[in-house]
Amino acid sequence: QGLVNTLWSYATLKHDPGNALLDVLSAEATKQVPNFSPQGMANLLWSYAVLARAPSPELAARLQGEVAARAGEFNTQQLANIFWAYITIAAASLADPPSPHLLRCFKARLAEMDPTEFSEAELCQLFQVNLSVESRAVGVEVLEG
Repeated sequence: QGLVNTLWSYATLKHDPGNALLDVLSAEATKQVPNFSPQGMANLLWSYAVLARAPSPELAARLQGEVAARAGEFNTQQLANIFWAYITIAAASLADPPSPHLLRCFKARLAEMDPTEFSEAELCQLFQVNLSVESRAVGVEVLEG
């Protein structure tokens, strides 16, 4: 939790922690991904996006797998933040877009949720995600419907 909070604090302050600290945090986070709460994963990804950075390839792969496997655990805010973070990082050409498998898992989770549970900010994030996906023709079929 402290690791996620550290990166979240830098992102909240919009202060880049530098490569050395990010490398250390990324290496440790890669080991800890299975222990992260849904909020922790959402905060970690949100932090990278706000800092205009991408997780290391190893951390990105572990996170995508864990997020997909645990998609049913995320609440509306966490889901919107994760979706937004992945698309923001990809739109900045910092990393590949989320995998079609992850998008399908998110679509399934969205289908389970009551649309009235989403806040206006969360709906705006999801709208941004959808626009980005459509403009890149990446996984469009996954988000339609």
